Amino acid sequence: MLSSVRCGLRALPPECAAVVVVPGDQLAVSAPLVNSLVRSFRTAGKGLLVPVYEGKRGHPLMFSARYCPEVLALFEGVGLRGLLQVHGDDLCELSISTPAVLCDIDSPADYAREIVSRARNLGSLP
Repeated sequence: MLSSVRCGLRALPPECAAVVVVPGDQLAVSAPLVNSLVRSFRTAGKGLLVPVYEGKRGHPLMFSARYCPEVLALFEGVGLRGLLQVHGDDLCELSISTPAVLCDIDSPADYAREIVSRARNLGSLP
């Protein structure tokens, strides 16, 4: 995943102020959730923001563009967790009321669970 993040960082325009990293296997991350993260990031006064649900850190992660050079050069083998560890003093943990920040799809069973959940939310399943 770190190589994909790095590819995205290299494509950013120089005027970019912050980055939101949304893993592709987190289908439940919504636009309102991302908007909430962006608003909180702007007001928190910190360079890193991570959503937290019931004490567990999730995604999407948001960080100041000033950290891009570090992400491009460091954290091999640990990924963006390394960024959070090194700069814990510049981290805002934002409590979120939805488990969407923790849900990802890593297996066929996860995919099936997500399909059933979405169908229920759309009202097509009891």
